[in-house]
Amino acid sequence: MFFINHKEIEHGKAAIVEIEGPLNSESGSDFEDYTRKLIDNDTLFILIDFKKLSFISSEGIGAALMLHKRLSTKDGTAVFCNLNSEVTALFRILGLNRIFTIADNISEALEMIETGIPGNEPFVEEKTESPEYNELTGKNTGISSITLPEPELADSDEPLQFNDDFEFIEEDIIDPFVIECLKCGSLVRIKEKGDHICPFCEAEFNVSDDGKALFKID
Repeated sequence: MFFINHKEIEHGKAAIVEIEGPLNSESGSDFEDYTRKLIDNDTLFILIDFKKLSFISSEGIGAALMLHKRLSTKDGTAVFCNLNSEVTALFRILGLNRIFTIADNISEALEMIETGIPGNEPFVEEKTESPEYNELTGKNTGISSITLPEPELADSDEPLQFNDDFEFIEEDIIDPFVIECLKCGSLVRIKEKGDHICPFCEAEFNVSDDGKALFKID
């Protein structure tokens, strides 16, 4: 079951959005509709709290990308916080850590949002080569540091491809393979063909020579 609610801050200029449950093909449209209404009401700085997120599928990632696109076109910002280790690793694999603004917790996210609100401290445009540099605040906050789980997830930073509607393009995947688990909807990156187990739900599957995954689901 999926729940979503929000709390307005900064006189409606910003909002903290809490979600609970899976963000997938069933709940993605609800998430898009909810955040679109906030943007239509001139809320342009949105904090997304993932603390109670159970898992996120490719459709859920597409919804998050759509939110990022809508806010960017209006000079707004979405900040994602309280990511668990699985979501953190998934964002790293897809290259989303270089697209999204990510904070460790609500306090950091609030500081980042307040920085971007008109009338508050202006953005700093100068960039740095530091891996912990945050483009929103112009500060080395350390919020980009990531530890990847092993061994199921590889350490590649090569982002996967999405079409203009932010739908996952599986046919563009090259070795190593990234597939979506048919049981839990999580994206799993594997290094070789053969028998595997989803690290999130322990579903068994086999990857053939042509890169197709066959799941063994009871």
